[in-house]
Amino acid sequence: MNKIKESSSNSIKEKIINSKAIEYLKSLKELLGNTPPIQYLLSNEKFLSKLLQDSNNDIDYLCYLLGRIYKYYLISGDKNIYSNYEEIFEKLNALEGNFDFKNWIFNDGVFTHSCNGSMVNLIKKNGLGSPLNKSEVLFDALNFLEKKLGITGEYTKQQSGRVDEVYFTSPGATSFGYAINFAPERLFLGILKQENGNAIPVTYGENKKDYYRKVIYRKFENNLDLETKKNIEIVLEGYFSNLNCIISFPIKDVLDSKNIYFETIKEGKALNLKDFINSNLNFFSAFFTESVDSNANTNNMGNFVMINTVISPKNLHFLQIPDRYDLMQLIAKNKGIRIGDEFDYFTFEELSPKHNSKK
Repeated sequence: MNKIKESSSNSIKEKIINSKAIEYLKSLKELLGNTPPIQYLLSNEKFLSKLLQDSNNDIDYLCYLLGRIYKYYLISGDKNIYSNYEEIFEKLNALEGNFDFKNWIFNDGVFTHSCNGSMVNLIKKNGLGSPLNKSEVLFDALNFLEKKLGITGEYTKQQSGRVDEVYFTSPGATSFGYAINFAPERLFLGILKQENGNAIPVTYGENKKDYYRKVIYRKFENNLDLETKKNIEIVLEGYFSNLNCIISFPIKDVLDSKNIYFETIKEGKALNLKDFINSNLNFFSAFFTESVDSNANTNNMGNFVMINTVISPKNLHFLQIPDRYDLMQLIAKNKGIRIGDEFDYFTFEELSPKHNSKK
């Protein structure tokens, strides 16, 4: 009798467990249906750690690998998540041989714009290229600090506050390189710029805002009044509160645009984008960028600018990206550097360890 009761009880438990498993898988499937698989991979520390280790902690090479992964998911439409990138590359290699890249480019292809997280909510509301995307408070604070430090002229378009000029590229390594390293260039090659050999050491476990506050404070030396400190906090809060993004939009949305130029608008001659793509790609598979340096890509698809054009938010897709500082912290963890110990900003090599620190 007890055995019958026990068997019945176990059967009920199994049904409950199976029911919960089915519900979980159903909810997971629904979740995956709304989120690109590559977004899960970019949020997966184990996946990123493997990429960094296999890149020998070379962030530029990491961008190349991420560009290849992005390429696979864009052209395949695959909704599956893979535990290692080698499997993705095998599938990409098998797909590339017979894939109709020309048809994909003109019908399903995308361009990408990489931006700092401070812009994302405004772009989601107003569209890409809208003049309403300018954050006056953040712009004024950065302008105040640059003026006080004597930083002028290097990024005149960004310093003029123009948000209706949208720089974009074909997807790939360039998309990731900019989102990870230089979003925006005005900030990272301006008040946050450091020289190799004279950079402030990074502490493993240190908050991003705390680190970059030290970088800015050093620039001002003994000239840190209350107004300067207030503007520094506005900049840190504005630029380092949200993840950077790669924003993609359909090529066909801008294919007939008369407001797109190559590299610079100084020439004053707009591109016929369809003709430009056709004439610059001997092989349409070369559409994707493979270098973080937009000028190093032989396909000439690494540096476009679009003006007086707004792309509707409904046609935009947002991919959140860890930035260089996030990756540096992950590299430190991979190297076994202890929490509280310092490493070099450029080489990621551990400096003199603090023996009383904890892992």
